[in-house]
Amino acid sequence: LMQGDSLWSPLSPHFLFFLGAEAGSGDLPRVDGQLAVSRAFGDAGLKEHMSAKPDVSDLLVDMSCEFLMLGSNGPWTAFSSNQDAVDLIKNIPDPLVAAKLLAHHARECGSEDGISCIVICFKER
Repeated sequence: LMQGDSLWSPLSPHFLFFLGAEAGSGDLPRVDGQLAVSRAFGDAGLKEHMSAKPDVSDLLVDMSCEFLMLGSNGPWTAFSSNQDAVDLIKNIPDPLVAAKLLAHHARECGSEDGISCIVICFKER
């Protein structure tokens, strides 16, 4: 399992501090304790905590990398660890089938967040 330097979780203390956010009802992050993070982007009163500038980092992909999994928050709430997600799809050669399995698993586990998954294979499996 190879991860980027920062795995951004909407509930991580670093993410909440970055936005000036705090946990709200249902443990969803709230900017200044008011609006959910995604809704706060359009609120003029919360602009001091929001930025449209994306957080970008580089990840070196070399011959040791088999695949990359990308997903919205929904799939990751269904797994107790990133390794569990890797283990679920590591033997599936078709990236579309692997992405669908990640999404299906999230739905089966009752994820209530948006569920989007992409799997990119770097070498044939």
